[in-house]
Amino acid sequence: MIQKTISVIFFISWTLVSVQAQQDSLLKLKQVEVVKTFEAQLEEAQKIHWSPIMPAQKDFNPAYTYDITIVPVELQYPEPSIRPLAMDGDAPFIVRNGFVHAGYGWRKNPYILGGYSLQRKDKFDIGIVAGYESLDNSERLNHQKYSEFHMNLNGSYLLKENLKIYGSALIDSRYRQFYNTAVIWDSISPQRQLHSYSVQVGLSNPEMTAQKLNYDVNLTLRNMSITEDKARDNGMTVRAFGEKLIGRSIVLRLDGLWDYHTFMGEKESDLSVVTLTPTIKSSIGPVIVTAGIDLLYGSDGSSSIFPKATLSYGLWDQKLQIFAHVDQNHYVNNFAQVSKRNNWLNTSQDSIVNTVFQEYSGGVKGGFSFLTYQMKAGYKNIRQQMFMLNNRENLSVFDMVYDDMGAAFISGNTEFLISSSISIGGWLTYNLYRPETFEEAWHLPALEGHVFSRAGLLNDKLWLTADVYTGSRVPFLNSQGETKLSNLLFDLNVGAEYHITDTFRVFVQAINILDNRFERFYGNPSVGINGMAGVKWVF
Repeated sequence: MIQKTISVIFFISWTLVSVQAQQDSLLKLKQVEVVKTFEAQLEEAQKIHWSPIMPAQKDFNPAYTYDITIVPVELQYPEPSIRPLAMDGDAPFIVRNGFVHAGYGWRKNPYILGGYSLQRKDKFDIGIVAGYESLDNSERLNHQKYSEFHMNLNGSYLLKENLKIYGSALIDSRYRQFYNTAVIWDSISPQRQLHSYSVQVGLSNPEMTAQKLNYDVNLTLRNMSITEDKARDNGMTVRAFGEKLIGRSIVLRLDGLWDYHTFMGEKESDLSVVTLTPTIKSSIGPVIVTAGIDLLYGSDGSSSIFPKATLSYGLWDQKLQIFAHVDQNHYVNNFAQVSKRNNWLNTSQDSIVNTVFQEYSGGVKGGFSFLTYQMKAGYKNIRQQMFMLNNRENLSVFDMVYDDMGAAFISGNTEFLISSSISIGGWLTYNLYRPETFEEAWHLPALEGHVFSRAGLLNDKLWLTADVYTGSRVPFLNSQGETKLSNLLFDLNVGAEYHITDTFRVFVQAINILDNRFERFYGNPSVGINGMAGVKWVF
C-alpha cells in the first residue's frame, strides 16, 4: 500500500523535476544560495491516501515551514555589444503542459496517471489530473482485489490586480472486496463502493498588498456515499486567515475555521468544530519567536483553550538551531477521513468524535548545502484518541473506539546529498503509548522508519531507487478476543528508470521483494510481493 502511494508521489516529482531541469539548462540561470530551515512534524499523523498494496503504517503527512535567508551575490554584467542580425537567437523557453504515466503490475495491476494544464501569465490557469488503478490477488488470497479512480480539476483566475479566485473539484471512487481472513466466506463476498465528491472555491491575494496584508478565505463542500449500506458522510468547511507585516520583523496573523460533519447510516450524527488562532511572530537577532493561543470549540465536548508557541535560537546561523514548541491540533474522526486509512469501517457508528492533541516538544535542526536534519522529542496529551477494533459480531468491519492517552515520542529525519546525482535520507519515529483504560494502543506501531536512496548513472539517463519501510509489531484482538501481536513490517522496494529522450522514459519496480505479509489491521494482510513496468511521457 505504502509503495503505491510513494510511487505516485515519485511519478509526479520526476515530471516536475524534468520540466524544471529543461528550463534551467536553457536559461543558464545563475545560482543563488538559499538556506532553508525545516520544521518536519513527522510524528503527527494526518491524512494520507493509502492504496492496499501494503497496509497503511501511519497517517504520515509531514508539515514543512521554511525560514529563508537569502545570501546576496554580486552580479557581473557583460559589457554591451552589438550582435549581427544573422546570429542565432536564444533557445525557446520550453514548457511541458501534460504528462502520462502508465504501467502494469504482476498481480493483474494496471496503473495510469495523467494530467494536462493551460495557463496565461497573470490571468488564469487551469489543470486536470486523473488516474486509475486496480489489482486482483484473488488467486493467492480469496476475494483480495480492488479498483480506484480519481480526478482533480483545479484552476484560478485573476479578477483584478492582486485579487484571485481559485477553485477545485475532486472525484474519488473506490471499489473494495471484503476478504478478511478471520471470516469464512461463501463463494462470493460482499463488495464496498466509496464514492466521494468535493468542491472548493476561494479568494486570495497573489502578492502582499500595499497595506502589507495577506489573506485567504475558502469554502469546501464534501459528500461521500457508501453503497452497500446506503450510508452518507457529508460536510462543509470554511477556512480563512489574514496576516499583517508590521515593520520588518513582526507578523500578526489570525486563522479561523468552521467545520461541520454529518453521517447518515443506521443512525444519524453530526459534529461542529470551530477554531480561532491569533498569533504573533517576530525575530530578535538569532531568536525567532511565535506566540499565540488556540481556541477550540467542539460540539462533542472537546472544547479547549491552549497556548501555541515556538522559540528557535540559532547557535550557528542556519546550520544549528535549538527550538522548543507548544501546540494544539485536532483531528475529526469522520467516516470520509478515517476510511482513507481503513476501508472496512463499520457504518453503524452512532457519533462523530474529535481527537485533540496537545504537544510539548523540543529539539535541534539545521541544514548545510549537502545535508538537512532535525531531531525532536516530546510528549503529547491526547484526548479521545481513536483506535480501530474488529466488530465482534462481524469481524470483517472495524469499529472506531476511543480512549484518552499520553504519548512520549522521539523522531528524526535527514537527507544527505552525496552529489547532484546521489542522495540518501530517511526518518525514524518512536512512540511510547500509555492509554488510560485500554490494555493496548490497538493497531498503532510504536516504531516506524523509512530509508530511501536514489542514484543517477550514465550521465543521469539511468536512475536507480531503493527504499525500506519498517514498523514494529502492532497489538490486536483476534477472533477469540485474545491480545496478539502482528508480524514485523519490513517492506523493501527497488526501481529503475531510463530516460530514452528528454520527454520519454521507461521504468520497472520490484515491490515488497521480501514478500512481507504485514497486517496493520487484523485479518487484512498486504498483497505481498509485486512488480510493475511501464512508461512515462511528458508533452
